[in-house]
Amino acid sequence: MVHKFRSVELNSKKLAQNSTDLENFVRGFPELATALLEKNQILGPVSVPGGMRVPRSVPLYLWKLVTELK
Repeated sequence: MVHKFRSVELNSKKLAQNSTDLENFVRGFPELATALLEKNQILGPVSVPGGMRVPRSVPLYLWKLVTELK
């Protein structure tokens, strides 16, 4: 889960960079190569190569929650 906070007092350049970074992260999953992670949306399942602690068979989901600060 990604929890995004929005406020007029936050640095808009940093917010834009964070959004770009998140988009690039999401597109790193082949299943989501063309997906857009919108506000309050869940994407998935996606898979990762797996290993001893998290096997490939465990479905992973991405979720973006946006909170507006006043």
